[in-house]
Amino acid sequence: MIKADTTAISTLAKRLQAVAKDQPKVFAQVTASVARASRTEAKREVTAIYGLKQARVDQGLTVTHAGYTVTTTAKARGVTLREFGGKQTAKGYSATVRRGARKLNRGGFTPTKFAGVPFKREGAARLPIKVLYGPSVATMLRTREVSERFVVAQANRARRELTQRIFRELKRR
Repeated sequence: MIKADTTAISTLAKRLQAVAKDQPKVFAQVTASVARASRTEAKREVTAIYGLKQARVDQGLTVTHAGYTVTTTAKARGVTLREFGGKQTAKGYSATVRRGARKLNRGGFTPTKFAGVPFKREGAARLPIKVLYGPSVATMLRTREVSERFVVAQANRARRELTQRIFRELKRR
């Protein structure tokens, strides 16, 4: 059985009122915390599905926060297949863009003078050649699998952080 008398209720009301005054500060702290964690969460979600290193994903990410909004964006700069763990084979150039699925680009080659960057001829002649790219970090972040997991992780992080900070403020009063 729960007992509540008027003094306990009024004390709780006063504590909640004091905490309510500090809510803008608490929300700003939560936003900053979620923005810091956003970069890590984005790297974690992208590398769970794609065969790219977290350091390379980090190069393409930008996280900003203003007010109570956190924005995570990524550059659309191409990522060469070499960065997906590509290697030259007898039949072409092989790389793992998505984890668990190694793909072969027939006719792909890596000239030594270009430091292992993969190329493919566009026609029957020797030239022109083009660089073999995989998806950009922005494309990876926009895919349904990554974006849904990322949004859920961010929402859980924000909810957990906000609850923790509100209870911390209540304990201080």
